[in-house]
Amino acid sequence: MDLTCGVRRLFKRLHGSASGALFYPIFLLVLVLLGFSPLLMPGMPSGHDMLFHLARIQGLADALCNGNIPNYINFDALDGFGYAAGMFYSDAGLLLPAAMAALGVPTLIAYKLFLVLWMIFSAFMMYWAVTRICGSPFAGFCAGLMLAWSSYMACDGFIRAALGEYMAVPFIIMVLLGCYNMLYDSPRKFMPLAIGGAGLLIVHNISTVLTAIAVGLWLLFNMVIFLREPRRIFWLAAAGIAALGVAAFYLFPMAEQLLCEKYWLNTLSGSAPIAPRATPVMRLFIELPYMKMEHWLPPGIGLIFVVVFFQRFRYRGGSEPAERFRDAMLIMGVAALFWATNFLPWEGLLRKLSLVQFPWRSYLIATIVLAMGGGMSLAKLTQGKLKRERKWVWILLFGCGFAWFFTVSYIYAARISEHDVLKSFRLKDAGRMVAAGYHYLPAGMRPQFIKERGAVVKSSAPVEKLVYSRPRRDLFRLEYAGAAAEGVTVELPLIHYRGYRVKFAGENGDAPVVRSADGYVSIKLQGKSGVAAVRYAGTRVQHVSLLVSAASTLLLLLIAILRWRRRAE
Repeated sequence: MDLTCGVRRLFKRLHGSASGALFYPIFLLVLVLLGFSPLLMPGMPSGHDMLFHLARIQGLADALCNGNIPNYINFDALDGFGYAAGMFYSDAGLLLPAAMAALGVPTLIAYKLFLVLWMIFSAFMMYWAVTRICGSPFAGFCAGLMLAWSSYMACDGFIRAALGEYMAVPFIIMVLLGCYNMLYDSPRKFMPLAIGGAGLLIVHNISTVLTAIAVGLWLLFNMVIFLREPRRIFWLAAAGIAALGVAAFYLFPMAEQLLCEKYWLNTLSGSAPIAPRATPVMRLFIELPYMKMEHWLPPGIGLIFVVVFFQRFRYRGGSEPAERFRDAMLIMGVAALFWATNFLPWEGLLRKLSLVQFPWRSYLIATIVLAMGGGMSLAKLTQGKLKRERKWVWILLFGCGFAWFFTVSYIYAARISEHDVLKSFRLKDAGRMVAAGYHYLPAGMRPQFIKERGAVVKSSAPVEKLVYSRPRRDLFRLEYAGAAAEGVTVELPLIHYRGYRVKFAGENGDAPVVRSADGYVSIKLQGKSGVAAVRYAGTRVQHVSLLVSAASTLLLLLIAILRWRRRAE
């Protein structure tokens, strides 16, 4: 009893001395850091996609050290054959951990630090968005904690190592805040929607698809608002165009590659059934990992979300914009959870959406929107009274804490018992996971085919001398002599992507390479002897899209500065 009274007095003293506007964000920061305390242990449990993302970070770090920016191809991946994962899965969001690695921080340590920093960013983006909408720091704290200590965030960070989804979180929150402005506030406040949309497009394609479906349906149900005020449609379109402009450096080159060449990624839509991976209804909330099932499923999002959701029925709703937004988030959360089940026709009408790979990816949307709506519900329920807020802080600490720490503790215990804890990282350790399976390889090529082929030069006709060297990681030199005939075709140990160029010694310009039947870089020799230099120079679309992104970013920055100065006057 004395301990309880002491904690109560301490809570009241801290809250009173700092005020809610300062106490709750500091408290949230402390709790986020506490949640990541297991990372202080040496090494880290090996997540499903961890090696792939570590390879991305290391590849970008090497590019920074060598001045290869923008970095479209990881030239050290796949036994040096070069892998353009960054062209289809943008590495721009990994600049921070890559910069750490380039400065000498071990890649695994940089990855762990990034997980912590990004979750702090995500939690405070949630705090800022919710507080801005409803004006309650307590609501922002509750929403931030329910997100930061959620079972699915623990799963993404420690079990799946789904770094793309992990990075998408703050941008999804920005998009939701931007949509709030479009529907209920001034549509001129389009900046969160534009920045959030651009960030989402850059960091994770699948999360972009899921968010677009959820937000699109939400806006469609509120079409009357747009019809009454057509100017909102204009600002919605302006936000979308701005997002596309900022993300052009990534979207347009990716589209060019997919439209002009055939990769495994082109063949995935509708090709793999995902209905067997749907989640049973009873598994949606129970945060127990690794139940024995034929297909792996993540833990449920947490029973705490059920408890908080039903608090909405304890008070009457209103017609204020914040209250309408809160109810929309709660409804969207329920819909997102049903998306994860087999109630939807995954074998029929929705077969084409198999590109999302797993129905339970909708846990990401459900976690975010239920945290937002739940935090606002608790603020309405407590009405700013310290005693009620303190009670709910205790409930959240136990409810969210169990979901987070049980999942994290389980994966640590499981991986330690399996001797599957990664202590350090080298690019060659990544193996085939560098290729994320084989999604970004030319259709028909597999990682094992590359290893079987070997880093050798093949020619269509005998050549007496073929010397292949690599003066720089991004420059490939071929010296040849004694070709049996004119126009001998030579296949190099490089995976072909549009943008490779070849220059022969003595020639003024360079020429494009061709793609061999097996998907490798192939060049036609000029003369019976000479020297050819092959490098990735990029395509015209890549160069133009970089300018578009730079111009769009500067324009948004200029608009933000002008608006800030106008408010300051």
